[in-house]
Amino acid sequence: MFRVVTRLQASSLAEISGYIWHIGGKYVPAGQGTLPVTDLALARGYGVFDYWRSYGGKYVQMERNLDRFRRSATRTELPLPWSNQELSDIVLETSKRNNFDDCAIRMFATGGSASDCITPETDPLLVVMCTPALITPPEWNTQGTKIVTFHSERWDPETKSINYLPAILGKKKAAREGGVEALYVDKNGYTPECTTSNVFAFFHQPDGKCLIVTPDSGILHGITRGRVLEILAENDVVAVEKRPIRLEELLQADEVCICSASRGVLPVVQIDGNTISTGQVGPHSKQLLDDFLEYMLQHGTLTWK
Repeated sequence: MFRVVTRLQASSLAEISGYIWHIGGKYVPAGQGTLPVTDLALARGYGVFDYWRSYGGKYVQMERNLDRFRRSATRTELPLPWSNQELSDIVLETSKRNNFDDCAIRMFATGGSASDCITPETDPLLVVMCTPALITPPEWNTQGTKIVTFHSERWDPETKSINYLPAILGKKKAAREGGVEALYVDKNGYTPECTTSNVFAFFHQPDGKCLIVTPDSGILHGITRGRVLEILAENDVVAVEKRPIRLEELLQADEVCICSASRGVLPVVQIDGNTISTGQVGPHSKQLLDDFLEYMLQHGTLTWK
């Protein structure tokens, strides 16, 4: 039987410096890794990335992440000289060299170097970072979490660009206000997604069933979100609507969840100063938490062990 072995606390910079990462074609201690200062990732924030983690020592459908990584590169006209098989091999080798119980992978393709700091002249550099995977504090799942609103919009949400300025500002606002995430609110009052998470609103129905609304436009169609939708499709007591949702409607939901690769499924019981329903984690959220973990443990395929 699989179990998910993870850490509650992120690694310190001192710990990270000893991890082995793939940087520019070499496996090196993270603290010794370097990039040219002329690289456009540094000079202009030009580059793409993706993130995923293992469950029970296995990666789940990693090809989905590699395909999205390639789509992001295509959308930003960033040529990738590596095949998906080569990328997969590098991820497994990096994971093996660190051999954490469960690994979190961040894969970057930089913009390449430019003598004028704007026109790419070299191929991108590949960086594969590997750290111990984290779980959320248990009370986040049992007691729920708070998120805060942040009035901003992303450039091309379908691209996982390394330019994360709106997300960083949103995360800072969340930290100041005691939240775990920031929820984007656009100029028309809609709430498409959070800085690193997708959103689901649950509305209990008189017949005991549940209507779940999740935005479907102006968002990154997260891979975790896709898995959640697959799980919900097998549940005969819920119906899913993919449509925009305004902030005032979201605040009237009976349950709210967010989901991401890094944190899985998280119940939300407060948005800014507004309590969602009773302020308790609801039954559909609890069921989705259990179903998601079971799904991830059952669908793992690739392992470095």
